[in-house]
Amino acid sequence: MYQKMWFLFLITGVVLAGILAACGSPAAAPVDQQPAAAQPADDVEAVTAAVNQVWEQYASSLNAGDVDRYMALWADNAIQLPPDSLPLVGKETLRAGLESEVKAITYDMKIINEEVNVSGDQAVARGTYAATITPKDGSEPVSINGKYMTLLKRQPDGSWKIFRDIYNSNVPPAAPAEPQPADDIEAVTAAVNQVWDQYISSLNAGDIDRYMALWADDGIQLPPDAPPVTSMETLRAGLQRKMDRVTFDFDINNEEVNVSDDMAVARGTYGATVTPKDGSEPITIDGKYMTLLKRQPDGTWKIYRDIFNSNVPPATDDVEAVTAAVNKVWEQYASSLNAGDVDSYMALWADDAMQLPPDSLPIVGKETLRAGLESELEAITYDMEITNKEVNVSGDMAVARGTYAATITFKDGSDPISIDGKYMTLLKRQPDGSWKIFRDIYNSNVPPASDEISSVPLELSEQAQITEPTMIDESAIIGVH
Repeated sequence: MYQKMWFLFLITGVVLAGILAACGSPAAAPVDQQPAAAQPADDVEAVTAAVNQVWEQYASSLNAGDVDRYMALWADNAIQLPPDSLPLVGKETLRAGLESEVKAITYDMKIINEEVNVSGDQAVARGTYAATITPKDGSEPVSINGKYMTLLKRQPDGSWKIFRDIYNSNVPPAAPAEPQPADDIEAVTAAVNQVWDQYISSLNAGDIDRYMALWADDGIQLPPDAPPVTSMETLRAGLQRKMDRVTFDFDINNEEVNVSDDMAVARGTYGATVTPKDGSEPITIDGKYMTLLKRQPDGTWKIYRDIFNSNVPPATDDVEAVTAAVNKVWEQYASSLNAGDVDSYMALWADDAMQLPPDSLPIVGKETLRAGLESELEAITYDMEITNKEVNVSGDMAVARGTYAATITFKDGSDPISIDGKYMTLLKRQPDGSWKIFRDIYNSNVPPASDEISSVPLELSEQAQITEPTMIDESAIIGVH
């Protein structure tokens, strides 16, 4: 069937419209030549020789796969009129079409120019073309032949370039492909199962490039409880974020494949154990999917549309379990600050987190939080304790309220200071089931003490964005509850 498709596309020009036909396909660039000497207005013999040279370069550049040389034969405002297709307007469109084709096929083309009619700076050429086209995927070569009529224009340097080009085939279109034999379904099913094998192994290995190679360039994924993922860049970025946080032990059971020509619909189930890299407990997921795959020009199958959902009902508001998870967040919060472990501390925050410290502007985003904490830890050490007093849960959001106390020791030898205060923090459940800090606000229980402020290093005061040292609040140190 694949070979028949190549034959049909090549003969009709539907797919190769931008490059087949000696009369105006995209692909060659004229050899460097001296500007032609001024010629009498209608010197048919000289113009015919120049046009023949254009066709020689046209064929040789196509045969060599030399896109630049082929494109140099066309005027900047050229238009090609392929059969069974819309016009190809402009050199950029011609170039894109040819570049796509030379990745998949090679040419052995000949052009016979039979007539040139000249009037001033315009020439109309008529002739025939023939070519053998060999697919690079190992399919059988096909032969094409046809005729063309092309309008060329003399350029300011005296050369001639293709301005308008139309062509068609001498061969009637191939008959429609016969229905595929039943055993083709077995072959497609085997190919689809191989896609799922690669899907599983690439996720389990954390190999994003191998995973992305399974998707068509215009693929779309439709995940539950989220907007469609409509670009490969977005799909890659989302997977990268997940793999930064978790590892997968994935399995897919493909239950059915329905095939129609170059489309296949696969249906089945999946299951996975997702293990957070922060040491949280692994979670188990399972669900079902239906995926539309498309046969590619090279005969492979790639994921084109994909939808899936879970077999497990959404988690209820299990306040006890969520409270335990939130308490674990605060334990790691305090221990990471006390150990000066910036990475462990930052792993507790959502990517779009925001902290609202007292007497300071909001701290927006993890990069800003990280920079502030790294700067602080160059000057101080913490001995912090957090007491969580209350957790209110609703769906994937939890609001925690409690108190904090800490002793802050300055690395320059200044006297330590003690701080304590209260906080209220909004945490969000993540796709992997963990909880992360999303919004955080806190303040001190202790009135500003001007006599202690002199011991705070200048860089900390500046970082807290406080311009009046006598009004400083020790709790305004970034990252402290």
